[in-house]
Amino acid sequence: MLRRAAFAIIIGCFSLGVVNAAVVNPASRQQTTIIAKAIQDPITVLKSAAVKSSRHRNAFYVGLNFVAHELERTGIGIWLVEGSRHKPIAVFSINATAVVFSKYPKAQGLENPARMHDREAQLIMDYLEAQ
Repeated sequence: MLRRAAFAIIIGCFSLGVVNAAVVNPASRQQTTIIAKAIQDPITVLKSAAVKSSRHRNAFYVGLNFVAHELERTGIGIWLVEGSRHKPIAVFSINATAVVFSKYPKAQGLENPARMHDREAQLIMDYLEAQ
């Protein structure tokens, strides 16, 4: 029994290390395009970011720092994009900016919801707000 507990602790520590090693990469062209097409106002993407979800099987948290030209407003939207980096298949809005600017449904309504307090969303927000 003691051996199993020690093994569980080692595995738990390893798992935490993997979560902490989440990598922020620029979003793929396909991820950026599927989101940009759903935004009503013409936009210019200033910076993008993507982080593989640790809780969803085949999904990425994707963020865009963009300028909405007609509104002359800059925003940071965060979405959950299901599918591979180069073949996105479904998109869900995570933060208020994503909900307001795109037609995608809220990710909070999913069976396994994505929210702004998720580590991946926070990493993206920090990355896009930097500089």
